[in-house]
Amino acid sequence: CATKSDGTVWCWGDNSHGQLGDTTTTIRTSPVQVTGPGGTGTLTGVKEVATGESFTCAVKTDTSVWCWGRNDKVQLGDLTTIDRTSPVQVADTGGVGTLSGATTLASGLEHVCVAKTDGTVWCWGDNSNGQRGDTTTVTSKDPHQVVGPGGTGALTGAVLVGAGDLFSCAALDDDTAWCWGANDKGQLGDNTTTDRTSPVQVKGGGWTGVFADATDLAAGSSHTCAVRFDGSVWCWGRNDKGQLGDATTTTSLVPVQVKGPGGTGWLTGVSAVTAGTKFTCATKVDGTVWCWGVNGQGQLGDSTATDRTSPVQVTGPGGTGTLTGVKEVAAGESFT
Repeated sequence: CATKSDGTVWCWGDNSHGQLGDTTTTIRTSPVQVTGPGGTGTLTGVKEVATGESFTCAVKTDTSVWCWGRNDKVQLGDLTTIDRTSPVQVADTGGVGTLSGATTLASGLEHVCVAKTDGTVWCWGDNSNGQRGDTTTVTSKDPHQVVGPGGTGALTGAVLVGAGDLFSCAALDDDTAWCWGANDKGQLGDNTTTDRTSPVQVKGGGWTGVFADATDLAAGSSHTCAVRFDGSVWCWGRNDKGQLGDATTTTSLVPVQVKGPGGTGWLTGVSAVTAGTKFTCATKVDGTVWCWGVNGQGQLGDSTATDRTSPVQVTGPGGTGTLTGVKEVAAGESFT
């Protein structure tokens, strides 16, 4: 799916659960416009869109949140488990009114999290591993607020959120990073493999201190990556396909720094990062894109199908030259 400068949303691909939002379940090989609520008119005023497993959600400029597609785990947040082929508005906690104040969002496999203007984080959908961050593993039909560390109070100061398959993360305005949910591959970055139902702080590199200076973050299937103020990239969690980019295939329970091309030096000048199922891509300030991890279906864009444990540059169209002028990139399950 894509958001246009006029605030409309256009989607294409599989549509078995209505995730394209065009009131049908017909597969589309070219973009179709997402309709308005009830299938009338068009969805407008959208500033950000995120896709999960067969569903889609969007934040509008008025801070409301709208979702469509698969809904078996109440991932659409409309208090039902009914699939929707056009957008429905996410309800507020307790099912009273509608959710407002959202500034950014992230979709996991079957759950969604948003950061609000007051710095709080709210999640809904599947909660089997505590990915909703409310100290429980109970799935409920309405958004719940993410609690503070240790299950006390509320997490505040959030400016970014990320959602993996069964876990969630947030970057705070003090530049720290916090994660919760499934942790079997160390994707929470707290030097353990213990699932967490409330946020834990991501440790620092070298197994000491805490991770700081986070300016962007992204969650893959079972790994997480973050960009720091200095333009470096750090990743943690599962690494069987080199998705951490540290020139190894060794899983890490704490952040490791992404190497430079060929495993020499470090990747620098990065402005944003995105994570797919078992691969990662980064956009640099010079408009180039670099990727690493699994590549069996060409998801790294380097004109090969060879897995990479350190970054390779995405080529230009037809495999000639390099892709340039990029300001944002998004990674799916097996494509970018």
